[in-house]
Parts: sequence; structure tokens; C-alpha cells
Amino acid sequence: MSIRRGSLNGGSATEKDQIKGAVLQHRNLRWMKADGTFLEAADLRGSDAECARFEGADLRWADLRDGDFSYSTLTYADLRGADLRGGRFFRAGMKGASMDGADLRGADLRLTEGLTVEQVSKTRRDARTRFPW
Repeated sequence: MSIRRGSLNGGSATEKDQIKGAVLQHRNLRWMKADGTFLEAADLRGSDAECARFEGADLRWADLRDGDFSYSTLTYADLRGADLRGGRFFRAGMKGASMDGADLRGADLRLTEGLTVEQVSKTRRDARTRFPW
């Protein structure tokens, strides 16, 4: 799936939707509902996904670089191997998210809800990564 124009502001995808490898870079995904959606290896680079819902979504190997996921819900999402470099996750809900192998270098995770030290113990991070603790 590739969306070249427009936005998905307030749009939705269901658990049955399989959008593996979707190209959604630099798109307006605000308020999008994608709970349980299969978005493995999706390209969401630079997208504005503020307040979007990805609860339980499969985002393995997804590219979330430089995206704004502030106030979004990523609880129990599978983010293993995902690239979150430079992304903004301010006040995002991340309780129970799987993050092994994710790249968090330069990501802003301040005031993220539910994120634990254990969740990020097997991730790549650097001095620019901002954690809630």
C-alpha cells in the first residue's frame, strides 16, 4: 500500500488489515486508529501521528524516524527492530510494547507512559535519547 497524496487524519485500519511494507512517509496520520494492524516494515518516516492509536499493532522493522507520535497509543505494540531515531514520543502510551533491537538514538521519550527500563534494555540508544526517568 502506498499513499502518495492526502492524509489519513482520523482514518482507521482494522485488525484484519495487513499493510506490510506500507509507504506512509511524511503523511498526516493524526488520530488514525490502527489497533492490531499488521504494519511490519512500514515506512512512516517523518509522519505526524500525534494522538494515533497503534495498540497491539505489529510494527516490527518499521521506519518511524523523525515522526511525531506524541500522545499516541503504542501499548503492547511490537516495535522489535523498529527505527525510532529522532522520533518524538512525548507522552505516548508504551506500556508492554516489545522493543528488543529497536533503534532509539535521538528519540524523545520524555513523559512516556508505561515505558520501563527493562523494555529498553536491548535497544540502541545514545546520549541524545531522552527517557522519562
